[in-house]
Formats: sequence, C-alpha cells, structure tokens
Amino acid sequence: MTEDFRREGDRAMHSQSLELLQRVGEIKGSLTAFVEAQKEHNQRIDGRFDKIDCQFDKIDERLREVEKKSAVAAAVVGGIISVAVNLAGFFLGPKQ
Repeated sequence: MTEDFRREGDRAMHSQSLELLQRVGEIKGSLTAFVEAQKEHNQRIDGRFDKIDCQFDKIDERLREVEKKSAVAAAVVGGIISVAVNLAGFFLGPKQ
C-alpha cells in the first residue's frame, strides 16, 4: 500500500511538474513576443527621432544663414550711421 501511495504521489508530482513547465513555457513565449514587439516599437521611435533630427538640422542651417545676413546688415548699417554722424558733425558742428 505504501508503494502504491508513493507511485500516486510521484504521478501527481510529475503531473504538477509538467503543468508548471508548460506554464513556464507559455510565459517565456509571451515574454519573447513582448521583447520582439518592443524592439520593433523602438525602431519606429528611432526612425521618428532621426526624421526630427534632420528637420532640426535644416532649420538650424536656415537660421545660421539668417544670422550671417543679419550680422552683415548690422555692420553695414553701423558703418553708414558712423559716416553720417561724422558728416553731420563736420557740416553742422561749431563754426568759427
């Protein structure tokens, strides 16, 4: 009788072990699928960031050109005003 009890216990443990292994396999499969989906999602996000970086680079180039033109215009206007102030001082300055 003890021998039968052991066999029944062993069968029950074996059955439970198989069930646990099956569930672990299901969890592992789900986790693998989740990791793959996450990789694909990350690739899509990276692609979007690359696109945004490209747009920022274009905007930065245009802004750099505007800043250069602005600096040249400011230098030219500053020179013109300097000459105008000197001429005004020469023609309108104190007369002797």
